[in-house]
Amino acid sequence: MLAQVDALSGGSGWVGAGLLGAVLCWLLLKHLPDKDRQSSEKDQQIGKMVETRDRQIQQVVLDMHGRMDMQRKEFGESLVTVTKAFEAETLAERAACEKHFATLAASMNTAFTTLGEQLKAHSEQLQRHSERNQQWIDLLKRDIEQKLGKAS
Repeated sequence: MLAQVDALSGGSGWVGAGLLGAVLCWLLLKHLPDKDRQSSEKDQQIGKMVETRDRQIQQVVLDMHGRMDMQRKEFGESLVTVTKAFEAETLAERAACEKHFATLAASMNTAFTTLGEQLKAHSEQLQRHSERNQQWIDLLKRDIEQKLGKAS
């Protein structure tokens, strides 16, 4: 019987197999289920965190949309105010321009009338000078004819 027992292992094969079985049993029954539970808890925590972040992001987006809508409304109101102010300013400028143009048109009519009267007066004066010059020319012709007639 001593010859059958391995002197080096001392029957440790059963002990090694028993230890291996115990480790595998511990892995199978304790460690792996705990790891699964731990992973499941982490997954749940991550899921809760993702849901919380999603709600926060949704809230931020809704707040941003609300602020943008308010800014759009305020911009529209200020645009209407500015448009009305510029409309009033434009109408005032237009009235001032129309008044200025009316004054300018009246001045131009007066100037044209005055120029027409001066032109007419100058034309009449030229006519009189032309007639007087014609009389002088006629007089000089007669005088020359008389002198030429006496000289011959």
